[in-house]
Amino acid sequence: MKTKAKYITALIVVVALVLVLAAFMVRYFMGQHRQQPVSQPQVFNPKPGQSLPVVKNDVPKNVAPQGFPADIPIESGATITQNYNATAPNGMFQATREFQTKQSLGQNFALYSNYFASSGWKITNSLNLANVKILNAKKGNANLQITIFQNTTTKQNSISISYTSSQ
Repeated sequence: MKTKAKYITALIVVVALVLVLAAFMVRYFMGQHRQQPVSQPQVFNPKPGQSLPVVKNDVPKNVAPQGFPADIPIESGATITQNYNATAPNGMFQATREFQTKQSLGQNFALYSNYFASSGWKITNSLNLANVKILNAKKGNANLQITIFQNTTTKQNSISISYTSSQ
């Protein structure tokens, strides 16, 4: 049973990471179709199927990653489990912070839905299942993805917030 629970937890985390990567890729390929000035060469032009060499820099857990929205609610006393910045050669930038929460998945879904509505973000996608909740929002050239999930082994609720933009 524990193996199945670990599998489900790993699956949820993988799905969340795939969604973040998909947002990166959609933004990247949408940028490929824009007219580039002749005097400005493209930094990186991957061949189909070639992955982008992303550089990840861990950030001390007591400091928000560079570019991370300062006004986004983070639960007081939360245990930060991941905290980093990532950049790709095409100018895509990601700031991610993941933490454990004492609030329920539903309470956090409502909190971040209200945050988006009151802070000028437009919710572009959402998923509201019993064991995982995802909110994607856009403001200008920035995207924010919030994944709220429960670790099926430890029963600990966690939140992963990823901010992406073109630099």
